[in-house]
Amino acid sequence: MSDWFTPFREVELEVYRRLGAPGAPSLDGATVLCPANDPDWSGFTRFFAAAHGRLGLHRVLAVGYRPGRLFEASGRTDWSVRFVRDLDGDGDWRSPEVSALRDAADLVAAAPPFGMLDGFLDWAAGRHVIVLAGMVDVCHANIVHMLRDGELAVDGGRPIMMSPTPETAPDVSYQPRPVVWLSDMGAPLPPPPLQLDTMAGNLRYNTRLRNALIRETGSADGYPVLDGTDILEVPSVSGIPSDWAGRMAVPVSFWPKWNPGQFEPLGPARSPTVNGRRLYARLLIRRTHTATV
Repeated sequence: MSDWFTPFREVELEVYRRLGAPGAPSLDGATVLCPANDPDWSGFTRFFAAAHGRLGLHRVLAVGYRPGRLFEASGRTDWSVRFVRDLDGDGDWRSPEVSALRDAADLVAAAPPFGMLDGFLDWAAGRHVIVLAGMVDVCHANIVHMLRDGELAVDGGRPIMMSPTPETAPDVSYQPRPVVWLSDMGAPLPPPPLQLDTMAGNLRYNTRLRNALIRETGSADGYPVLDGTDILEVPSVSGIPSDWAGRMAVPVSFWPKWNPGQFEPLGPARSPTVNGRRLYARLLIRRTHTATV
């Protein structure tokens, strides 16, 4: 799990944003499962334990990975998460032991291991989910389809940069990682549509776009296309042109700014290159039929 990156305050803000959204389910009487590295430090576990009375929860189950430990908190009086027992295995979320706990849960809340989001969502199918995921991971084709079809909703209201602290990960030195929230528990209002300029206007006035184009192609005279395709390469979100109706490849930092009424995500760009130069991860998008310039 990547939960040692997750601040308690961010979990609190996101859960209440979801529960306050139209169509959000009630958690009254629910059991919440929080697969974690260490439940003592998990922002998910600590939040759901602290908010049990307010949310009317029945139980919070928290699994710690390697060595496997199970924590449980239950009841509607004052309580705190407490150690219950060692697991037979290492607490991996894919193990039969943890899968049995999943079967008893109504909601699974976690920060899945980076690169394993698609498998984690498959594993949690049939339960409500609220997960924190890397923007690159959200570009998996199956997840893009779930977002496009409304099975999941991305919350781009607050882009978060996750990084460990010495207290939670004393031996880890990762760089901050941009992430977004995914859940099927209500959809907060999306960000407003991006205010976009034309191709010509961007090429003349958008310094960020011009610098990115120069880095990629050596020139800021025009937008390139991905090698062997008609897909427009747009190296900065601010440089998305208002007068292009075809497919575009945009940075994954697009996710926190995605307005479903303006653009449709299509899936990941497969090994994108421009003039033979490999690009960082790209998401394919196109303007929706109802979007206006």
